[in-house]
Amino acid sequence: MEEEAVSVAEVLERIRTRLIRQIESEPNLNPGADQPVPGQQANIGRLRGLLSEVQALHTQVGVLNPRPSGVLNDLIQLFKKALLRILRWYSRPVVLYEAVTIQFLGQVIEILERDETRLQSLEGKVGLMADDLADLRQRTLEKLDEIGTEVKKMGRERR
Repeated sequence: MEEEAVSVAEVLERIRTRLIRQIESEPNLNPGADQPVPGQQANIGRLRGLLSEVQALHTQVGVLNPRPSGVLNDLIQLFKKALLRILRWYSRPVVLYEAVTIQFLGQVIEILERDETRLQSLEGKVGLMADDLADLRQRTLEKLDEIGTEVKKMGRERR
């Protein structure tokens, strides 16, 4: 029986040592500990602003800029309208392409926003799980100490 108590104590000591090594070597899983470098994260607010600018500029394609009234300015406007009508065959596909691209970018930004929200939620859950794991390890070490004490008592009583 004494041999069993010694072997149980050895096993408990090996488990305790392994747990302590794991605790020391494990990277910190708390989300606030290692903040990513600001340049690495997508700045979705900036993307939204750029998309708004692109949409505003897109509405200006193919639009004549106003000029003050007058004979010379009226002739210039007439020439610009004719030129606009002549080039419509060329600019129409470009305008359609831009419209589809803007829709695509809007969808991409929405997907990024959803993913960012999900990632923040997951970071919170991982933080809670890391805290739970640290608590579990601590309780395991305490329980191992209790078991070791009990094994030593049993070894002394049997002598």
